[in-house]
Amino acid sequence: MVELADERLASVLALARRAATAYGRPDLDATVEEAQLRLGALSVTVFVMGAFKHGKSTLLNALVGRHVCPTDEGVATAVPIRVGWATDRRAEIIAVAAEGGADGAPAVRRVPIDPDRLPMWTTDGAEPPPGVLAPGEQVCAADVRVDSPLLAAGLVLVDTPGAGGLRGLRGAATMAMLPSADAVLFVTDAAAELTAAELGLLQEIAGRCPRLAVVETKIDLHPNWQTIARLDEQHLHEAGLALPVLPASAVLARCAVERGDDALVRESGLGALLAWLFDEVVTPTAASAARDAAAAVRQVVHELVEQFGNERAALADAADPTARAARLADATATVEAVRVRASRWPQRFGDLFADKVAAIEDDLRERVRTITASCDERLETLEPATEWDEFERWLSAESADMIRAHETFRHDSLVHAVTTLVELVETDQVPSELPASDRAVPVGAPNRPADLRRPRVHAQALTLLRSSYSGVTLFAFVGSMTGVALVGPAMAGLGLLFGARGLRDERARQLAQRRSAARASARRFVDDLGTACRREDRETVRAAQRALRDHFSDVVASQQRQAAQLLESARRSGSTDPEAAKARVADLDAELRRLAALDERARGLLEGSR
Repeated sequence: MVELADERLASVLALARRAATAYGRPDLDATVEEAQLRLGALSVTVFVMGAFKHGKSTLLNALVGRHVCPTDEGVATAVPIRVGWATDRRAEIIAVAAEGGADGAPAVRRVPIDPDRLPMWTTDGAEPPPGVLAPGEQVCAADVRVDSPLLAAGLVLVDTPGAGGLRGLRGAATMAMLPSADAVLFVTDAAAELTAAELGLLQEIAGRCPRLAVVETKIDLHPNWQTIARLDEQHLHEAGLALPVLPASAVLARCAVERGDDALVRESGLGALLAWLFDEVVTPTAASAARDAAAAVRQVVHELVEQFGNERAALADAADPTARAARLADATATVEAVRVRASRWPQRFGDLFADKVAAIEDDLRERVRTITASCDERLETLEPATEWDEFERWLSAESADMIRAHETFRHDSLVHAVTTLVELVETDQVPSELPASDRAVPVGAPNRPADLRRPRVHAQALTLLRSSYSGVTLFAFVGSMTGVALVGPAMAGLGLLFGARGLRDERARQLAQRRSAARASARRFVDDLGTACRREDRETVRAAQRALRDHFSDVVASQQRQAAQLLESARRSGSTDPEAAKARVADLDAELRRLAALDERARGLLEGSR
């Protein structure tokens, strides 16, 4: 985990917890404890993304200094592989059941595996050992732990699938996981410039994860890599992306680590890449966590100061009946307002999320309907026998776009829900972030229909002969009945005419059959994709709903507690002995001075971490 809390911050957090406990505020103690836990468990997650066979897995292995992810020729990573630190090497797969549980959420199971057998679980075409997965389960991710100095510093690297194209379904599933990433390394090959598809994906990633760098790999294989790097920088500038381009060679980096050669480390580009990771990702993340912890302390101090300040003001008004009555009236009105808000907000909360769930379902339903209609329209003019592969690529790309667009709509809906709840509860305490998934729901590819082949030549010849014979036989029968005999050339012409027409009708029938089979396969695929998205929607919205319910319940409870204390102080001030009131004011002044000193220390830490 990242080492963040220096002695000053740890001391301030400890003081804040002692103050909250001493003043009888377990809610504030829980707030500081949560900040301490976040600091202690903090890690920095970096996604390694890019197109198929551009060297993502090889680069990750070089950074870790261990062979973790499969890199064999012809092997493609099929699911995200999360690589973190542990003293002992181990691995798990994360399996998701095809059917959800009783509550509709996907049933997720973690299964320990042999790290040496990771490829058979995480690569395309691999066959997992029988009996490990339950019927209907699919591997959606893998979690690997190794002992590595880089990972021990707090980094968690995620190797993402690249097969299927940048607009493929796996790319869409990876994009859905991006909210859980602190940074992204986008890997491209030094053999060629960035493509339009890569630039488009970079713009999309930058919109979701601003800490982003382009890593140009395999510079040891391409002598003109410097020219490519300059061109890539120009393309990024033209696309409005101010991103660093970091040339690197995983092969040279591995050799440099094995030999302990610092010069080779610099030549490999590994040093510049690690410097970017620590200077632009790890250090800012640590500073942000320190700021959050210091802000939590200041929030605690603010609430305690408000509590003591209200009590002191009430005691100061004890000798003035008019001021005391006004304060009591204000406190009573505050309690009533908080009571009404507390009684109404759960119903409003439920209605809000019911509306959001309905909107998200409608959005998905409309997108599935649109893509199904597009499939039907495209298949009306398509020859599945020769154009199925092209249709499959188109459908995968359109489906990936659909998933990304729907995921963006879902995220925006939840953000709007947070804004609405902040206004409803009348607070400025906003959740730090929405729950984010760290795994991808597995998605397949359209199944090729069983037989899309055109009829062979001999089958067409038999159709021609059969149709010709039927036509000639019919006219011969009619001629014998009417006494009109047809001569040989006429019979041959009629035979060819009927044969050609029969062959044409048979071809049209078989084409319609192939299109029908292709349409059924495409619809099954889109329906399955919609079902997978629906399950992911339910899980994501449910997790967000629980997190927001807990957060705002705590906020409302704190408001009720403060209002009750305000009312109690106003009531008690009228019956307090003047001498006792004077002594209590002196005690409160001393407590406020101590809190001011604690707030000053927290403010200094907050400003020092900027």
